[in-house]
Amino acid sequence: MTYKVSAMKLIKASAYISRVSPDLIMSTNTDFSFPGPKGVVIPGTGSYVQSIENVTRKKMFSIRKPNKTRLTGTIESIRHIHPTVNPDRTMVIGDRCDTDIAFGYNNGFKYKLLVGTGVNSLAEVKQFADDKPEDLIPSHFAPSLNGLIRLIFTVLFDLLII
Repeated sequence: MTYKVSAMKLIKASAYISRVSPDLIMSTNTDFSFPGPKGVVIPGTGSYVQSIENVTRKKMFSIRKPNKTRLTGTIESIRHIHPTVNPDRTMVIGDRCDTDIAFGYNNGFKYKLLVGTGVNSLAEVKQFADDKPEDLIPSHFAPSLNGLIRLIFTVLFDLLII
């Protein structure tokens, strides 16, 4: 994510992308916004990706969360070191339901932890729980990463019982 985006840079990117084959275009991050200081919302990379897609009429190949493609190489790389890695025993940790938590669901992770210090809060999750697809609802919530240790012990206990 760069904070030095300008209209000129978007024009330049659109010009380059309009001249190449769609199979050569990839996006790696589509978060539309990020939390900034003092509650300010900062446009994220997804805002720029969508802008360029709209201008060029070309859809970028996604290797981003929540796509499944991104994980395949990651799990295989990890399995070379730790052959027993298993999505049923893996947790994704993130601060955004529409990318991080959806990534966990799309890749079969049993545990999806939403940390409340980022984009989505527990209040928001409760508010949209009835309206949104299940793949956006975390299995666990921690107000901050400080609450992670308690959750780890809970999950470990759960794994030992199963």
